[in-house]
Amino acid sequence: MALPALSVVVPSVNGFDDLSGTLEALERQRDDVALELLVVDRLGPELRQKVATRFPLVRVLEVPSSATIPHMRALAFREATAPAVAVLEDHVIVPDGWATAMLRAQTPSTPVVGGAVENAATGTVVDWAAFLCEYSHCTPPLPAGPAEWLTGNNIVYPRELLQRYREVVESGGWENRLHDAFKADGIPLTCRPEIVVGHKMHYSFGLYMSQRYLYSRSYAGARAEGAGLAKKLAMGAAALALPRCSSGGRSSGFARRGGTRASWYVRCRCWPCSSSHGQQGRPSDTSRAQGIHSRRYGNVSATPVKSVRTVTQLKAGDHVVVIGGGPAGLTAAYILAKDGVKVTVLEADEQVGGISRTARYKGYRFDIGGHRFFTKVTPVEELWKEILGDEFISVPRMSRIHYGGKYFDYPLKAWNALSGLGLFNAIAIVLSYFWSHFRPYPVEDNFEQWVSNRFGKRLYRIFFKTYTEKVWGIPCTEIRAEWAAQRIQGLSLAKAILNAAAIQKRSETIKTLINEFQYPRYGPGQMWETATKRIEEMGGEVLMKHDVTALEMQDGRVVAVRAHTPEGERRVEGEHFINTMAVRNLVRSFDPAPPAPIVAAGDGLNYRDFLTVALMIDQEKLFPDNWIYIHTPGVTVGRIQNFNNWSAAMVPRPGTTCLGFEYFCFEGDGLWTSPDETLIELAKKELEQLGLGDASKVIDGTVVRQQKAYPVYDSAYAEHLTVVRSWIDPIPNMHTVGRNGMHKYNNADHSMLTAMMAVANMRGASHDVWAVNTDFDYHEEQKLEPDTSKGAPPPRVSTARAGVA
Repeated sequence: MALPALSVVVPSVNGFDDLSGTLEALERQRDDVALELLVVDRLGPELRQKVATRFPLVRVLEVPSSATIPHMRALAFREATAPAVAVLEDHVIVPDGWATAMLRAQTPSTPVVGGAVENAATGTVVDWAAFLCEYSHCTPPLPAGPAEWLTGNNIVYPRELLQRYREVVESGGWENRLHDAFKADGIPLTCRPEIVVGHKMHYSFGLYMSQRYLYSRSYAGARAEGAGLAKKLAMGAAALALPRCSSGGRSSGFARRGGTRASWYVRCRCWPCSSSHGQQGRPSDTSRAQGIHSRRYGNVSATPVKSVRTVTQLKAGDHVVVIGGGPAGLTAAYILAKDGVKVTVLEADEQVGGISRTARYKGYRFDIGGHRFFTKVTPVEELWKEILGDEFISVPRMSRIHYGGKYFDYPLKAWNALSGLGLFNAIAIVLSYFWSHFRPYPVEDNFEQWVSNRFGKRLYRIFFKTYTEKVWGIPCTEIRAEWAAQRIQGLSLAKAILNAAAIQKRSETIKTLINEFQYPRYGPGQMWETATKRIEEMGGEVLMKHDVTALEMQDGRVVAVRAHTPEGERRVEGEHFINTMAVRNLVRSFDPAPPAPIVAAGDGLNYRDFLTVALMIDQEKLFPDNWIYIHTPGVTVGRIQNFNNWSAAMVPRPGTTCLGFEYFCFEGDGLWTSPDETLIELAKKELEQLGLGDASKVIDGTVVRQQKAYPVYDSAYAEHLTVVRSWIDPIPNMHTVGRNGMHKYNNADHSMLTAMMAVANMRGASHDVWAVNTDFDYHEEQKLEPDTSKGAPPPRVSTARAGVA
């Protein structure tokens, strides 16, 4: 599968009506050019959900509502993977053949190429006047060849050049600064006026006048440098009356003196063209624009673009092979077996459940990390109840943060945190928050920037930095902001204070905490052990100790898998394959192997491993929490589970307690390779160091290791995953789902939902499984909004917590 040849960046600032027209036109060109479409959105989750539903192949990047267009472009430039990167605005009409023309125009001698722009709005006087004010410098006719300036709309760059000038790109300035830097280093700008896009923005008279004001400000700033304020204002006012006439598409003589005009646009701090884009939220009347320029730009259809991916449909008698017996794999197998489909699950371990299994030791049961059963996805909840029925119990929920010998509520409550940290720290935290509010990081690339913008740098350092780096083993500056947005979405210090003070609109549903959660009586493994039994009763197979090592490919399809078993290698043929193994392992398993860049991208995906030290203690009621997050520096443990407070059935001996000390590590490091006895002694030492119990009361202990527990969202993961998907997505009879199967930090319900969607897609649906845990906003630490989705398709879901699920 070819990698994308052209990445197209589209900042989303005007609304879905405009954006959808642009994306539809680009989607139609995928047959001509391998496109990567990147939408950078600042309008909110509703628009992102619409894009994910209607354009499943489009990558959507989220930025704060305050983000500027230059910063939006800068983010997309970093995310782009194609060798050529083009920029369009979200309110343009793109003609057929545009992408091909852009790539052909770009040569080693003409690396930066810009096209022209035509008015594709209504043709009214106001629209034309505003268009002349804003775009008269880039409307046809224009001379082809070397150019002194190029617009930031309808332009293409080499990605390598954008990377080389990254400091300029990320400075927050408009494209004129980048183009100045190019010209200073002898890199030419080239105009190709025959490559035209239509501009369909609509203007009120007030917006038109604001455009004229911006233009005059640019003129005054550029032509009166060093002059006094009075002279600048006078020149600015005079610029409002400058002649800006056009006849038959030709600019006036004044306007065509390119050197003077170029100096205004290149030297001013803020282009009039770019400064005002997107400031009005009213969508354009797309239908009128379609009628005016249908001949030049083709039919801008309102019909949703179908996914390019073709999925092999499930037929009677087909055999489905599922790789992995965790929540996602067993969910898919259960649904298929229930419908009479022949299904075989291949699980590498001797126990089902994956990271959601329940370990056993001398009658004690404990999780591999605590797993609450909470969801707002109705199909998932119904399946839980169908499988386990009355075996669920209601568990009171309590979790806290241990820091500096004190306990703090989790999620953070403003007054509790500020009072617990003392007056000096409280004042410093509030001041730090206000500083971050008024002087935020302009771009939120990494975890540190994302959290600091919402909580302030001081609170970030106290409550987020130490724990997060303990969990992931890398600096917070190397963790992508997407992970923070996914796990802490919707929270900030200001919101915490407002909620604590009950300063909310009456009509707003009160944000509350889940005071209890559902939990299987014998741990989460009970769910998956019961599901396995049901699958087998319905005629399916679940084969343990079957470690899949190869996926045999033939004519672009998977035809069989090979697995290591205690009895030797086993080959299993099938018509459909559902994968849940780690993406890195998946890429390495294809036979024949994918192209080298795909393999390298798969190898570039990283994982965080995990081990639990379970201590059996001859004491009870050590602390009331289900679990405690350990933010205290100086200890290695990251989280401690008290399984007595999950279910009494987990602890067979009355009067004793089972604690799970959770350590985050990398496979092969010193912690991972330590003998069990050493790890048990470490946990006993830290038990006393934290003041949670008496080490002399520990009567037994055991260690359980879990490989690839958490996919790492490092600075390169998104690019690697995009490259891998470009090869695996087109395989029509293979679906990859679940946490590791998608390299997404999914909770169990998200993993189950991806499996449900994959099965539905095999039956003719067109769900985008990659949109799960991206846009839809829910979690127990957020507002519990009324469920208005009855009768609607399964929602896209996202989590919102800083810890590890």
